[in-house]
Amino acid sequence: MNTRNRIVTTFAVMAVGGALGAAVVSRMPDQLAGRVSDRSKVCMVNDRVMGQAQLPVIVDGRTYYGCCADCVGRLNADRKARVSTDPVTGRDIDKSEAVILQGESGEALYFESEDTARRYRGRKAAKS
Repeated sequence: MNTRNRIVTTFAVMAVGGALGAAVVSRMPDQLAGRVSDRSKVCMVNDRVMGQAQLPVIVDGRTYYGCCADCVGRLNADRKARVSTDPVTGRDIDKSEAVILQGESGEALYFESEDTARRYRGRKAAKS
């Protein structure tokens, strides 16, 4: 095999390996479509994913986020502002511990686990 053929073969193998690697990475368990990795960018009162970090509010050792002084006040005073309902299980979930997905309209969706978030995504995909 001449040098040119070796180079072409090497690049072909690299391309196939890269494509396979990308396919594997896209299916890794920690890759959840729409997951909000930085919860500080969520106003947990308005349940919206924002473009920048929000104001941190610590209540009973847990950190929540609000976009303005009114939200900070509500997070401090009202338990209902700190809790949501998992749309899959119907159970209450503390927003500071929830898995958060960004919905189609920028809304924050709260889940008790990665599993329920994946099940929700699966149901949405099946309806499309």
